Amino acid sequence: MKEHLVKIKLSNVKPNPNRDLAFNPYNEEKIAALMASIGETGFWTNVIVRQSPDGKGYEQAYGHHRIESARRCDIKEADFVVRELDENMMLKMMELENQEDYRYCPLSLLESVKAVVKALAEGRIPPFYKVEDGTLPPEGHPDRYKGTKPSGKKWIAQYSPTSGTEHLGTFETKEAAAKAYRIRVKGLVVLQGTGSEVVRYAPGFIPKNTCSTDKSLAEQGRYIALDIAKFLGRAQVNVSLTEALENVKDNASDEEQVRTATEYLGQLQQKDDLSYWKAKAKGFLSGTFVRKNDGKTIRSIVQADPSTNTALDALYLLEVKAIKTSDIKDMNWSQLGKFVADIKQRRERVILRETYTKEEIVKINAESQRIQAEQKEQERKAEDERKALVKKLAEAKKEEDTKKAKEIRDKLDAQDEAAAKAEETFKEKNKTLIVKVQKVKQHEAEAKEADKYLPIRKEADRIVHKLERRDEEAEIKALARRALNANDRERLRQAALKLGEWYNTWVADLFLPPLSTKASLAEYRNREEAKRRAESKENK
Repeated sequence: MKEHLVKIKLSNVKPNPNRDLAFNPYNEEKIAALMASIGETGFWTNVIVRQSPDGKGYEQAYGHHRIESARRCDIKEADFVVRELDENMMLKMMELENQEDYRYCPLSLLESVKAVVKALAEGRIPPFYKVEDGTLPPEGHPDRYKGTKPSGKKWIAQYSPTSGTEHLGTFETKEAAAKAYRIRVKGLVVLQGTGSEVVRYAPGFIPKNTCSTDKSLAEQGRYIALDIAKFLGRAQVNVSLTEALENVKDNASDEEQVRTATEYLGQLQQKDDLSYWKAKAKGFLSGTFVRKNDGKTIRSIVQADPSTNTALDALYLLEVKAIKTSDIKDMNWSQLGKFVADIKQRRERVILRETYTKEEIVKINAESQRIQAEQKEQERKAEDERKALVKKLAEAKKEEDTKKAKEIRDKLDAQDEAAAKAEETFKEKNKTLIVKVQKVKQHEAEAKEADKYLPIRKEADRIVHKLERRDEEAEIKALARRALNANDRERLRQAALKLGEWYNTWVADLFLPPLSTKASLAEYRNREEAKRRAESKENK
């Protein structure tokens, strides 16, 4: 990688294009510490920049606090390391800086995740999939013999999509079976994960219910949490490395993968150059492994870390305006995880309820239409039968057959009575359906009223959290143990008493239950009388 040292004016150095200072501003404490360091030892030359794509000036890869501190120290120019960097490296270097400068601040990871998803949507980084080209991976690649398994002295090739298994043939050699598999899957999109993960599409963060291996959909920016975690170096093995390697050694159908897993297990047990072999083993375990007994894929051993999942859920809630940045800017990871899980659960409950209400009303309307159609059909048949009976009655009269005419009249009366009862039955059914619709709508209206209160509840939770935090407790304890003089100790005690009195009188009184109009007037008169007495004492 080519690089050289260049003296550059600070006015010509721009932030990393992926850096969002409005969303994740500078850490002022770090700025102050760096300014003090610059005042003592000067500005150190180790900030990496690249030439701006438009040719106008330079862009920082990292070191944003350092450059801002230098500007505030009135430094006009400095030496910088100029290097050729692509978008991948610019994003990854920014994330490394964020991990160092904002280790405990979730907004830094949210900024990095936002930047990766935006770059994915704009095509500045490659998509998180590949299209099978029909060629075998190189020797030693964990997926070289994917889709094959031994059968006696021969080898079987098979393709296992989301359901079922397609037998591709039996071959003399392992290579021939592997090539048959590659020919079958040529042109298909290869995606990360097992297919059960939450899927999202850049530039958005809203979870989708469906995942497709269709290339046109994948090109829209399909990604899962594991994609983002791997890109930012935050993927983690969901079991111990030793356990994962043992799983591959005992269950994988590929002999080369079994040998590699066995080798890495031996190296880890020897504990020589442990970091190197752990990194190698982690890279190996990110591949695909097929079980020898049934030919199915062994469940993914590598997964996204919890922080990446929390960051994606927080960005989703920000996108749909369920939360604001100000709600989460002062939270640590533990607080953010609980907060996001709670808000997400509430939102999903509302969406589920609204969907259920709509579906329920559609079902009721369909049932009502069916009953009305059935009623019309019965009315039509009854009318046809009536007409036939009337016709027979007329014929009977004409023939002066009194007995026959009476029988027909009796039948006609019975028919009229049955029609009247049927009409009453249909009225009762429709009345029941109308009541049911009204109940569903009433329940929805009550639920909406409850939803209107959610912002107030959220603000109450925020204030309670703020009142209960006691951020200064450790500092106060530390100061109390020091050798304070009597004057300062008394000043601190009086300040604490005043603050406690403020909470006990003014803040606590604000949240008393609402008073009736009569009680409010009485309380107002008492306060005015107390105020008047206090003023009289002061005047005396």
